[in-house]
Amino acid sequence: MKEFKSIYKLATKAFHGLGDISNDTPDICHVYKEDEENFYGAWVYGIGFIDVRFPKATTRDLNPEEIEYYHGKNISLGGMVSTLNLKGEVWDKRVRVIKLGVKSLHEGKLTSPLKVGGAIVLDHGHFCSSSIMSMNEEKTLIHTRNSTYIIEYQD
Repeated sequence: MKEFKSIYKLATKAFHGLGDISNDTPDICHVYKEDEENFYGAWVYGIGFIDVRFPKATTRDLNPEEIEYYHGKNISLGGMVSTLNLKGEVWDKRVRVIKLGVKSLHEGKLTSPLKVGGAIVLDHGHFCSSSIMSMNEEKTLIHTRNSTYIIEYQD
């Protein structure tokens, strides 16, 4: 068994100890090891089976359009919110998030990029805002559907 840096791929066929858990259409999977004929990992979406066998014959790399589609999507694994990072972006900066008007303060590490349409997500879902509607160029003043936040970046 060859270990390698985990990556995302598209697959249709998938097999688990409980049986065939394949998809009719290609879907995204996270793989973390391989042998001569298979990758091993888990479907990104679904019930959460681990050590799933994805035959190499029915598994492929994501093309640029698929990378663009999946990049930045929020997923929930084991009750923790995470964001698919398919472009190698660094967004795990420590920040203080101050909610204006109610003296609310949250500190943590960003686990998803700050972008319009996304949310402020700290430490894999321990704090989440509603969707970001607008922000200034420095991404320090953010307006969501319900609130206004000040983001203070820490070193």
